[in-house]
Amino acid sequence: MHAFAFLAPFLLALSALSAPTPCEPATSVAAPASSAPPTSAAATTGGVDPSLVLQFGNNPNPNPDGTGNCDGAVKDASGNFIKVPCACPPDRQLFINDLSTNVAAGHCVNNTGVDLSFPSGNTAQEQFTRLQAMIDTMQNLNGEGKGCPIAATNWGAIQQQLTSEF
Repeated sequence: MHAFAFLAPFLLALSALSAPTPCEPATSVAAPASSAPPTSAAATTGGVDPSLVLQFGNNPNPNPDGTGNCDGAVKDASGNFIKVPCACPPDRQLFINDLSTNVAAGHCVNNTGVDLSFPSGNTAQEQFTRLQAMIDTMQNLNGEGKGCPIAATNWGAIQQQLTSEF
């Protein structure tokens, strides 16, 4: 059972909460094991439980425009897909590895001013905190502010829904 299943109707909602930024495939190192006993799913990745990591909602590289941009996961107000770098979103396993590394460190390793945590509970606040950790990791994959925009995923709609539940 996925912790975000109740949000399925909202996944297609319009949202673009950040402008596209340059994105290259994530480069990862193996994530250190956390000090807390991992779940069996988390043990496989050496970090966060992959079942708690949202799908991106988009396959990379749809409709390249010849300038390095492709359709993102969401549409703008005029009904056109928001363009994002074609390398976005990154490979899921590389992303989970980077997220695990960030969670173990307690902050984005590529932007140490961004603290994060990844709670495993299912309250709206815990889900929001997990989502924010995923967004921060995505937007800082290759350095401070050098990652993939949220428009490369369907997470903006989920973020809005969770915010409305506080």
